[in-house]
Amino acid sequence: EIKILRPAFYLLFLGLFLGTFAGLKVIGNLSMIIQDIGFHYHDGIFAISIFSIGNAAGRISWGALYDRFKTICVPLSLVILAISCFLLIFSTTKIILYFVVFLLGFSFGANFVVYAGVITDYFGVESFSKVYPICFLAYGIAGLFGPGTGGVLADITGSYSSALILSFVILTATAVY
Repeated sequence: EIKILRPAFYLLFLGLFLGTFAGLKVIGNLSMIIQDIGFHYHDGIFAISIFSIGNAAGRISWGALYDRFKTICVPLSLVILAISCFLLIFSTTKIILYFVVFLLGFSFGANFVVYAGVITDYFGVESFSKVYPICFLAYGIAGLFGPGTGGVLADITGSYSSALILSFVILTATAVY
């Protein structure tokens, strides 16, 4: 039996794609987004470091959370990422900005942990090395289109808020689905 032909695989692939597409759309434009909402260029550069720290912490934390709470971590991480995208628009102080950026990184880091856990639980440890790399192609495809889409939306609308709102909508819909 070819494991990737199961409907669950397609849902996991789609979830990973949409989560990373929305996240990469924001991350790929993070410095410009931060400048667009009124902060200085240097704040955008520093925010990228904060995002990276959040991402690293998220990967470790979401692994522990997944071990305890299992699949509920998938929609939970997407909801936190969605809320973070929305809150970024309204970040008015550096403390709020950096906290929201940390949450962005923290919840984005879940993509690489929780989907691996679901694949292991659903398809079995013996199939992980065959199924996960194919599912992880969703991240690569999202990487090709996500950041550029954020830039194009900013060019069309004159603001990066449209990219953040689209990410919020995509992530919320994916979490509910």
